[in-house]
Amino acid sequence: MNNTKGLKTMTAVFFVLAVVSVILGAGNEVQAAYDVNDSESATVSVEISSLAMIDLTPSDMDFGAANPGTEISSYTAISLTLSQFQIENVGSTNLTNVWFNVTQPASNPFGTGINDSYNAANYIAINGSSEAPGTFKFIDMIEYPHPTDLVYLTMPANDQAQGRFHVGPNEYFWALNSTNGDCSGDAAGDTIVVGTSAHNPSTTGDIDLTDGAATITQVDASNGVANVTVGGVTYCAQVASDCGSVRLYRFNADAPGAAGGACQFDGRYSSTTLTPGDSYATGIKMYVPYGAAVGDMTTGTLTVLATSA
Repeated sequence: MNNTKGLKTMTAVFFVLAVVSVILGAGNEVQAAYDVNDSESATVSVEISSLAMIDLTPSDMDFGAANPGTEISSYTAISLTLSQFQIENVGSTNLTNVWFNVTQPASNPFGTGINDSYNAANYIAINGSSEAPGTFKFIDMIEYPHPTDLVYLTMPANDQAQGRFHVGPNEYFWALNSTNGDCSGDAAGDTIVVGTSAHNPSTTGDIDLTDGAATITQVDASNGVANVTVGGVTYCAQVASDCGSVRLYRFNADAPGAAGGACQFDGRYSSTTLTPGDSYATGIKMYVPYGAAVGDMTTGTLTVLATSA
């Protein structure tokens, strides 16, 4: 009798477990939310308007603090440390030409002792779109003649002005030559000479500016351009007719002489098609010049421009 009672008890336990298992298993089955009785569809359409629009991110680049005569290879933005910025086609049409503008000091900041007479954007350089990383060129940097002539420079016979290109830890002397005092290239003999080796606190560099002249070609009554090499990098040099300034540009299609073939570069950064939604990154650095006064430079502006296909 006891064995029969134990067997009935075990059978009852197994039965209860089996019922629980069935209930739990039923809860795991995938079931349709609703029984479908009917359906109907609608078409959805939209037409995208033609819009050329380009985006540059980040919109604020802080290169921090540095000593004169240095290179800054990264900046801070949106709590990140970056060495590139992003250009993106956020419009609806292909973009085929991209170039840049930068703000510049309106007069010579060197020798003024005034920190905000310098413009930070004047001294930024970027990596060319078709070049290996680490090759940097000024977008469009303006320089003015020395406030005082340097006694250790050997100048050509018809010199009108002398100055230096500030490339961070290196400087390259230049001289403008003209037989009539107009440096726009309106007459034969209008030339610019750039020293071939760098000057810095430990090296004199090329101080003989009597050879290696590049001819200035007139663009209009106010401007001339020449092809020059500064520190191994080739540029268009725009020379003001009054011999009062020289601009080194590579990626500004709006600069005097960029259009029309007067210079070897047309100022475009890229002519490769950038399709809607596509983007690329561009390396950037700051060349802090020797002789910059202590304090914040004037905040500059870097602007990207583009044309649609």
